[in-house]
Amino acid sequence: MRFVVHGDAPLDLENVGMATSEAGAPLGPGDYLQDGSTTGFRVTGHPFIADLDTGAKAVLEYLKTL
Repeated sequence: MRFVVHGDAPLDLENVGMATSEAGAPLGPGDYLQDGSTTGFRVTGHPFIADLDTGAKAVLEYLKTL
């Protein structure tokens, strides 16, 4: 998975992260191409999240709103 990260854009509060575009988008100031196929830059998440109970998942969702 490859995509452009807009480093100078405001945080995307709805999706809890940085603004992104398709990989073919032109790079502007502060932008960079994220290549998720590169070791150490995968975008698959953390495996421990799948093991959380519903209470812990609720806490994570709450923290996203702060």
